[in-house]
Amino acid sequence: MNIEQLIKVKDLLGLDNHSLGKELGFSCGKYQCKQIDNLTNGTTNIKPVVTIAIECLARRAGKLKEFETILKDND
Repeated sequence: MNIEQLIKVKDLLGLDNHSLGKELGFSCGKYQCKQIDNLTNGTTNIKPVVTIAIECLARRAGKLKEFETILKDND
């Protein structure tokens, strides 16, 4: 998963950086999640375990096909 795909999937799920961070179990402040901010601005590489966790969120939301399309379209 690259940064563009992460942003598209985040939008697909209707989450902002803070909400996505909370869903993934990251430590978040009151208004921001620095770990997600770092992933979306390229400071931190997106690890496979994060991709798998986001795929699980898409599955729970019933948006797996859209998730897979985003990953295929941007390869």
